[in-house]
Amino acid sequence: MLSSDFKASLEEIEKLTKKEIEEIAKKAADRLKDLVSTNYKKFTRKVIEDLQYAYKAYHRRLLVIAGLNHLLQAAYAAYTLTKYEKLVKSKDGARELKVLYVFHDEFNDAKLRKEVVKRVIKSKTNLFSLTIARYEESDRYLGTTFKVLVLDLVNDLKPNDVGRLVDVVEGGGLVIFFVPPWSKWDKWMTLFKQNLLIFGYNEPRHIFISWFKRKLMEHKGIHIYDVDEDEPIKSEILEEKGYTRSKPEPPRETRFPRKLYELAVTQDQVKVVKAMEELVEKPKKGHKKVIIVTADRGRGKSCAVGIGCIGLIHSLLEKGRRKVRILVTAPNLTSVQSFFELALKAAEELDLEPEVVKRGGNILELYGDNFSIEYWEPIDIPKKSADIVVVDEAAGIHVPLLHKIWRAHRRLVFATTIHGYEGAGRGFSVRFLSALRKDPRTELIEVEL
Repeated sequence: MLSSDFKASLEEIEKLTKKEIEEIAKKAADRLKDLVSTNYKKFTRKVIEDLQYAYKAYHRRLLVIAGLNHLLQAAYAAYTLTKYEKLVKSKDGARELKVLYVFHDEFNDAKLRKEVVKRVIKSKTNLFSLTIARYEESDRYLGTTFKVLVLDLVNDLKPNDVGRLVDVVEGGGLVIFFVPPWSKWDKWMTLFKQNLLIFGYNEPRHIFISWFKRKLMEHKGIHIYDVDEDEPIKSEILEEKGYTRSKPEPPRETRFPRKLYELAVTQDQVKVVKAMEELVEKPKKGHKKVIIVTADRGRGKSCAVGIGCIGLIHSLLEKGRRKVRILVTAPNLTSVQSFFELALKAAEELDLEPEVVKRGGNILELYGDNFSIEYWEPIDIPKKSADIVVVDEAAGIHVPLLHKIWRAHRRLVFATTIHGYEGAGRGFSVRFLSALRKDPRTELIEVEL
């Protein structure tokens, strides 16, 4: 019976085969409403009500689900996602909602939670697009944006993982944590704690998780539920005023078509697109033109650079260039998907009839009869020829390699986050940017959002 599966001990769960896990998850998805308690349904209504205020204010909310009942943790989270989908659909219509689910795949209980959420999303929702990742590969999602993030923190909690991933969620989005039983979590033995142990000491200091729990209780916009006791630990509605984004105004005089400026959703993005017009003209012989775009997380810098690249292609072709080649790089391919999505939209807006090359579901290249925008690994960029080079999330690339890219090309755009996890490395601003500012042969244009 499914009910006994839900009460299975960790030892019993570890013995389950992949097929058995999938079968249990399928049953859970089929019987989702029956499995969710009346108390949790009431709790979810409050969470969704709070999310309505968050959505208007373009703020995020955090849902923490604690307990030993691994399957109910996942079932409750999945139930909340079905209700959240209805909320977003009522606000924005039927658009794709990206979900990032991150877990430790070496634990069967983690596989079970993942499989339940996956099955429910597949069978009970229409708008969610699910990406499943392991923590070991989480750095590839820097610079990406999702509507929902699910972090399975039962087996481990590393500060870097949380700092790296939470900021991928856009305003109005939802973050979900799976955590151990709330009362036992402080002394829960995680992988991170085990790695901190040294010879002669069998018990680590439990400082970070105690601090982390305290902050979860102190801060607003966080809902916590205990599945074992079937009761909320914390839940409050934060009534916030709605946020209205002002419509950006294009510059009076532009080199790029005004259609492109109309794709910008903020005045900051307009600033970036306008600055990129400076790259239409070649730098003087022996000189370089470099645009530096710095911004806080979530300001749309990558999208704006994508729009600007299509403007450059259009303008260079109008000047008589037979073919335009733009190279784009970043710490990984997923980091430039926002760039490519807006570049694709802009290219279609100008009837450039772009073709798309994908790898593993990610855009790798856009091309037409007389242009191409290609992603290459950072190490390859100095060896390639190009009209324009774009380096996104530049703070995530080693400074010596940034210098090589700069020396190898004449027209470049470096975009990076200056705060948050992506901008935590100071090498870009302290070492690389200062070198550019001192170089007399580099015409530097800085745009801060």
